[in-house]
Amino acid sequence: MKTLLIFLILTASIPSVFAQTWTGTTNTSWDVPTNWNSGTVPNAGSNVTIPASLTNYPVLQANVTINGITMVPGSSLDFNGKKLSVITNSGVYNDISGAILNNSLSGTDIVLEINTGTGGYHTTFNSNTVNDNITFDLSNSNAFNEGIAGLKNIYNGHTTFNINGSMTFVYAHVVKSENNGNLVFNRTIDGSTSMFNAGGLVSGNFSYTNLTSGTSSLGHVANRTAIGGKVDIAINNLSTSSFVLYRIINQTSGGAVSVQNTLGFTVSSDTLLVNSFSISGYRGSAYAAFNNNKISGNLNVSDDLSYTGGYDTKVSHNEIGG
Repeated sequence: MKTLLIFLILTASIPSVFAQTWTGTTNTSWDVPTNWNSGTVPNAGSNVTIPASLTNYPVLQANVTINGITMVPGSSLDFNGKKLSVITNSGVYNDISGAILNNSLSGTDIVLEINTGTGGYHTTFNSNTVNDNITFDLSNSNAFNEGIAGLKNIYNGHTTFNINGSMTFVYAHVVKSENNGNLVFNRTIDGSTSMFNAGGLVSGNFSYTNLTSGTSSLGHVANRTAIGGKVDIAINNLSTSSFVLYRIINQTSGGAVSVQNTLGFTVSSDTLLVNSFSISGYRGSAYAAFNNNKISGNLNVSDDLSYTGGYDTKVSHNEIGG
């Protein structure tokens, strides 16, 4: 009897998962029940859909927590200085595509917190326009895919991705993204990171920090990434993972690149105005290549004592200013 009672209490404490669609029948307030097809305001168990071709689009009135979200092309959401948390407790694909993300409360930024969940239900972010600074706080193991289809994402402000999960993370993977501000990536948990596979455009500064582990692939041999500001890259692998840097070109001096303990490396066709570029402690069963680069500052390339077995380092066709 006691076991049954505990089960019933636990069951009652978990919100049921159900679909709710925004209608905007009454006004733009997220918190008005008649603006939703269900006649109730979404909660932590809700899978929310925001459709297109409406007169009123939602404006957040407070911090909101939901289970999943779908925004279709032509839809919009005003964060109004509030945080939207997507917790993905049950199997659901989160898809924000072709939407406009606004923020009407001055002095604040857009904050989108997404727990991507488990079991292979990925999150996609394609063809969107973001009209303010935005911070993505990401967690858990399902993949986060940015720029994998459609048109480019346009970020009209500074953009920060905090990757606090083991997920595979891709950025500008198939479609080049446009960043009209600074672009920052912080990875705190081991996982694969790939960005600028399709190339990219960043008007401000670029920063990538990964002091854990996992593959770091920046750029593509055939696609140029142009950065107007300075470049800062800091990688220190706790367990050996690969590092690739292709065709990154920046316009402002003052940054630094420091890469430690990687599985070999490939740095090719980059033009970087940095004070220093250091790759140290690389090792493992992989070749190392540093070629066709223009580096304005000091260069340091040093392998680990364990880097043996015939895997050599090739340094060729570079211009080093330091």
